[in-house]
Amino acid sequence: MTPWESKIFAGTIRDWAIYVPAQYDKDKPAALMVFQDGEGMRNVSGRWRVPVVFDNLIARGDMPPTIAVFINPGHDKSKPRQGNKSSNRGFEYDSLGDRYARFLIEEILPEVESRYNISTDPKMRAIGGSSSGAICAFNVAWERPNQFQKVFSSVGSFTNLRGGNVFPSLVRKTEPKPIRMYMADTSGDVDNAFGSWPWANQQMASALKYMGYDVRFDWAEGYAHNADFGGSRFPEAMKWLWRNEAHTPVLDTRGDLKGDLTLLRLLVPNQTWEVVADQLGFADAPCADAEGNFYFSDMKAPAIYRVDATTGERTVVAKESVSGLEFAPSGLLIGCQGSKSQIISIDPRTGDTQVIAGNVKPNDLAVTADGFALITETQAQQVTRINLATGEVSVADVGITRPNGIALSNDGGTLAVSDYGGESTWTFRVNSIG
Repeated sequence: MTPWESKIFAGTIRDWAIYVPAQYDKDKPAALMVFQDGEGMRNVSGRWRVPVVFDNLIARGDMPPTIAVFINPGHDKSKPRQGNKSSNRGFEYDSLGDRYARFLIEEILPEVESRYNISTDPKMRAIGGSSSGAICAFNVAWERPNQFQKVFSSVGSFTNLRGGNVFPSLVRKTEPKPIRMYMADTSGDVDNAFGSWPWANQQMASALKYMGYDVRFDWAEGYAHNADFGGSRFPEAMKWLWRNEAHTPVLDTRGDLKGDLTLLRLLVPNQTWEVVADQLGFADAPCADAEGNFYFSDMKAPAIYRVDATTGERTVVAKESVSGLEFAPSGLLIGCQGSKSQIISIDPRTGDTQVIAGNVKPNDLAVTADGFALITETQAQQVTRINLATGEVSVADVGITRPNGIALSNDGGTLAVSDYGGESTWTFRVNSIG
């Protein structure tokens, strides 16, 4: 293929190639697999020998007719290629975000699709690589599971080269995505200033397993940060990755602590998201009562609405605009009215409102089981405590640049506050006096 000059990775040029199996039929969509570090992956004298492995597996029916795209990392086209001095590999492969996924989807795949009939089913699209090419492959599927749902990883760099060490944590804290992943690593993999590759891969595999992903992790003692073990397992990995078998998640939450607000405790198995209400206007301040009825504020109406959990019927609770809304132990709704510098209570049955406290500029709030409201005052850069019974106001914390969102854990013991003006979410322990 003609060397590719990228627009998304401006100023770079790269070599790439396409493998087409003998069984390809232009009238039938072929499966697709993309490989990073393509030159090494397609070398029939190397450890991977992808064309040879694909020829054999496809001929035996162990995988569908699959077109493979081999892509090298880009390099600075204005400089001579001398080793890796002008390579863009680390930036392209190890960075988080959707840039590389966009490069594939917006630049490379349209060119491939102009030549060959490729399936648009993400279950029939795989992506893989080794080392940084492996974390790159997972990141593409993570960012675009509507495009790729199969991942091959050998000695994956899930370490802090460019932030990839966060993936095990992200996997555990994100609703599972429809990704099937094969992983291979060894005890002899590299351990350096950026992290331990063996430990990082074990952490990643553990996180995927915990969240119920279709994952296989092959491990061996010895070896090194190379293709020896992964290359030896590659044919079996492809058979497993392309197997025609539905995955049934197996979840084990025995290690979850009582107060843990885990996704596995919140999500209903085998259920997808459903629309509860739409056309909500300028919607804010969502909350629900014990019966599951949904409440929200349309700040422009202005009005607070209740959506019946059974019928979906929408009724007006009160003609008030609030930016935060929660139920108090008393059964009253507590609302933030920063424009009026006050916190109010709303009776959900009658719509009657009462001012609880003034001279505050609330943005959002959380309500404790002991009858305290904890509000964020963004401009004042503080979290403020309000006794709902007496209206007494006191400062709980100062120093957060622009405190905004605020929420309590299920057990009421941990308060989380987002910093709209920074990059952190702050957590606090909450005692019986808020």
